[in-house]
Amino acid sequence: MRLRIPLFAQTALVLLTNIALIALILLAPFNSAFQFSAEDFIFGPAARTLHKMVFALERQLILAPATNWDSILSEYSQFYGVTLRLLDQSGRKIAGPGGDLPPEVTLAAARLLTPHGNFHSEPPETALGKHPWPTIPHFFLRTSNPDLFWIGILMPFPPPSAVAIPEPRLLMRPGRKGGTLLCSTANFWQSSLAEEVRNNVLTISLIVIATLLIWYLFVYRITKSITSLRDTTRVIAGGHFDAVGKPSTITEIEELNQDILAMSSQIREHLNGQKRFLADIAHELCSPLARLQVAIELLVQDSDDAKRDLVADIREEVEQMSSLLNELLAFSKAAITGVGREDLVVVNVCQLLRLALEKQKVDAKTDFEEGDLFCQGDEVLLSRAFGNILRNSLRYAGTANPVEVSVKRGHGQLLVAIADHGPGVPAESLPKLGQPFYRPEAARTRETGGIGLGLAIVRSCVEACNGGLSVRNRVPHGLVVEITLPCDDEGTRAGALND
Repeated sequence: MRLRIPLFAQTALVLLTNIALIALILLAPFNSAFQFSAEDFIFGPAARTLHKMVFALERQLILAPATNWDSILSEYSQFYGVTLRLLDQSGRKIAGPGGDLPPEVTLAAARLLTPHGNFHSEPPETALGKHPWPTIPHFFLRTSNPDLFWIGILMPFPPPSAVAIPEPRLLMRPGRKGGTLLCSTANFWQSSLAEEVRNNVLTISLIVIATLLIWYLFVYRITKSITSLRDTTRVIAGGHFDAVGKPSTITEIEELNQDILAMSSQIREHLNGQKRFLADIAHELCSPLARLQVAIELLVQDSDDAKRDLVADIREEVEQMSSLLNELLAFSKAAITGVGREDLVVVNVCQLLRLALEKQKVDAKTDFEEGDLFCQGDEVLLSRAFGNILRNSLRYAGTANPVEVSVKRGHGQLLVAIADHGPGVPAESLPKLGQPFYRPEAARTRETGGIGLGLAIVRSCVEACNGGLSVRNRVPHGLVVEITLPCDDEGTRAGALND
């Protein structure tokens, strides 16, 4: 079985794959040239902020006596929302809060200092030129005891005494000894060090959200038009050829919609032509059939006993032909009447059912608890529909058990259900019931099978009253025919007042 994925999901998947592929293509050469990683994206901006801090802090520390270094670090700590410590090359604290450092931080600082005791004046060359990031080495880690984020970065180690510097100079010059500026924070994302990261994440998020929103609106417009087109085709497939789909602003879909409507119109014209042709044939056959019946009656009077059985067989065949013509005329009249009529009147559905039960002499169990219920319909067509259903129930279910008839109201509709206790219908035949001349295999006998127009007439009569027909088997056995009709609340209320 092939996997079926909705168009919206397919488009979303293609969009996400496209975004991922673009990101991969853009990052691959960049990562190859500069060894760029996800960690650099997250913590690289924080390191760059620390680089700037190193240059500013180193100049202040040079111009200030060593006794003021703690206060200087404290000011920077408050500004950036972190805790700063200054270590020398041996890992000994020079300035900042006291306390022992976690072993993993001490080890990381030692590794940071070992290969980079002296600074390099020039950034290294890469395949795309000089490295764009600051080249002062740094590390980032998180400890569990205490639960803190730690960032260490090399900085030029100031001289032991204040020295006036009359002019700017390169701090990263050859031979310059380095120390470690150690930064710790309980929440890295709320510190000022993560400000650039937050801005980057916000910018990327806005771009992704805007892209997804634009694509969502575009795909939604397409899928909505296709869904509307699908609903229209389903209505047409149900026999309502006057269905009109919603116009679409997408040229190709609108052209398809117009083509479907044109096809529906042509099918409707062909079907109406066939129905009229069938009605004309049935009508034309009525006259010769009537003359044939008269001739048979005359023949009965003149025939002797030896020929009477033969004449009786001929009369039975003619009666079958007459019944067929009557049903063809009834079907043609109901079908030609059409769907969506505007000349419907208020009809008492419960009263029509009572008359049909009385006419067919059916032993029925009725459920009209809500009293008389009304709908907009045609009395003649509905009476014929109810009569056909009741005759079928008697024909297939017999009179051993009563037929159950109920009328209920809900959601602006009336639901008429007629259920029998017969053998039911094979499940595969249920969707085909109501098609002209269709009979289940088990019903193809002259005695019980009919000609397959009974439910077809019912469907045409009900649809002419803007209703619907459905058939289902009941448990453990039997058949339920359900008719839905538009409820007329004003008629129902008027009937209740008259009662």
